[in-house]
Amino acid sequence: AQSVAYDMQALPEPRSASAAARNPRTGISYIISGQSSAGPVQTILRFTATDAPSTPLSVLLPQPLLYAAAAYDQQQDAIVVFGGYDPTGGDVDTIYTVRDTPQGSSITLEPERLPTPLSGPAAVTDPRNGKIYIAGGSQIIEWNPSQPRGSRLRSIAQIPGGGLSNAGAAWNSHEHALYIFGGQPNPQQIMRFTPDTGQVDI
Repeated sequence: AQSVAYDMQALPEPRSASAAARNPRTGISYIISGQSSAGPVQTILRFTATDAPSTPLSVLLPQPLLYAAAAYDQQQDAIVVFGGYDPTGGDVDTIYTVRDTPQGSSITLEPERLPTPLSGPAAVTDPRNGKIYIAGGSQIIEWNPSQPRGSRLRSIAQIPGGGLSNAGAAWNSHEHALYIFGGQPNPQQIMRFTPDTGQVDI
């Protein structure tokens, strides 16, 4: 067996229950909100390389979010943050777009809202067309950046049994399908959603 050791820089503060997503164009990853040892945080950390310290963006989320989902929006060249749990107010239905450029950073609250407040959704980008699929609660939801602002979100499939949270998800490029792993209430379940047919298989 082979092993590779990196001189990894630790995060500047403890983090748990954060969302994370990577911009494949720039190679920058973002660690979004979550819980620190001092309590919930609204900061977003920028991770650029294994040997460099993570730095916070100059802007804050309007609310702390635990157990949110995040994915890369190819059309906007931005990170989109879906749902989560706000310790001051419960599960949320908000969608934020995080932009980070050499000219500065910004966070936009989008006009669309998730069909229901969701804590612990999963989000994955379809690299073929840039659509983002969000799985949580009883639905699979599509975020389509090519549609006009205000009309980019729609529910496209039902999750059998409902109540899905805290699952893992990944895109399978060979099958052009979204795989959803575990989570509550069925932590051993594997689910496949095929957007081209709208079919959900367990």
